[in-house]
Amino acid sequence: LVNNAGVAFDLPWFPSPWPADAASKTLDVNLFGAERLTRALLPQLLESSDGRVIFVSSGGGRANMARMTEEQRTKLLDDELTWGDIERLTEQFTKEYEEAARAAIDDEGKAKKDAKQLPFLSPSGLWLQSYGFSKACIGSYCGIIARQNPSLLSMTCSPGFIATDMSSTYAKYDELKTVDEGGGVIAWMASEDKDKLQSGVFYQPDR
Repeated sequence: LVNNAGVAFDLPWFPSPWPADAASKTLDVNLFGAERLTRALLPQLLESSDGRVIFVSSGGGRANMARMTEEQRTKLLDDELTWGDIERLTEQFTKEYEEAARAAIDDEGKAKKDAKQLPFLSPSGLWLQSYGFSKACIGSYCGIIARQNPSLLSMTCSPGFIATDMSSTYAKYDELKTVDEGGGVIAWMASEDKDKLQSGVFYQPDR
């Protein structure tokens, strides 16, 4: 199973103000969509002698975690973390994100001149950029699946910075990797001898 679906509404080069519903929309696809599909297919994957779940993530997840407070980062890295813990954390994130986004726009939906624009550190210590946060959470969820299902390979990876519709407004779009190039690490994870792979690991584009 390759969980590759993803959306973004608040990448760093996207103009502000970012929409208040960016958090809920991003998390619904990038995190909850992957969880729903994994949960639905988990019985079949566990029946296989070589079941694998690959979560296509991003370096943005690690960057988001680096900007969190240590307390919040420790929660996501805790080996005792549960899916319920992630759900509660996303509820807190979405609440703070929506409040911050709404406070930054006027009645016409334009950025207030003196308002603080996203992203920034929330009162609870979360970095309010939902794409990166969703990828940070997917890494933690990957770890949960790996710990709970030792016979299954559960892995995340970054394909690199890829030229897609999501990155089409990036200033150096023409210098980005192609989709085929980005798919290399994913194809390797899906086909490499399972004894050469490690569950719960984040693989870089160069392996």
